[in-house]
Amino acid sequence: MHRGLWRNHDSWIMIEKLNRNFELVQEVYYPYQERTNLNCNSYYVTRDGGVLLLSYCHELDNANINHYILTKFSAEAFVGIDEAHDNGLKVAVAYPNPGGNTLNIRTTVTMLRPCKAHVEVYDMNGRLIHRQTLTEHVTAINAEDWPSGVYVWKVMVGTEPVEVPTSSATSRSGTSGSTVSTSSTTFVETGKWVKE
Repeated sequence: MHRGLWRNHDSWIMIEKLNRNFELVQEVYYPYQERTNLNCNSYYVTRDGGVLLLSYCHELDNANINHYILTKFSAEAFVGIDEAHDNGLKVAVAYPNPGGNTLNIRTTVTMLRPCKAHVEVYDMNGRLIHRQTLTEHVTAINAEDWPSGVYVWKVMVGTEPVEVPTSSATSRSGTSGSTVSTSSTTFVETGKWVKE
């Protein structure tokens, strides 16, 4: 029995934090678990600035398992990346999953702090097959030439390169003889994506 597209794909609930001018400040995603489909029935903003969600969960592998979930997220869950992770939330998602010739990465990590973000996609042998800068709220990746299978995606953020003095001897004027450019990259989110 065909239950429609939404019944056959993993899903997540998107929670957006807005400022007083209704501008997007942060967006996080609540995935209950893999191989489930979630529908948000209702939500409430709590007095402490948190969120209370009532959602309906449909298990994709067993049509007879359906249940309601009541989940509370504290206000701290919407402060930053680490706080979102500590509360079971994701800061990036890939969809549709499973998908076809396009893999979409949705994230607002660049809104949380000034940084450069990119996505890396690996095949199941651990080979990097794609790397792309994330410049939009949703970035579409062309997967047309990729064979069917399972892929791992990783969203990373990096700081701008900074000139740092080398450990060589400092001259009499107090400046070092040379500098190197350095930057750091931090892992933000990962997941699996299936190309049918």
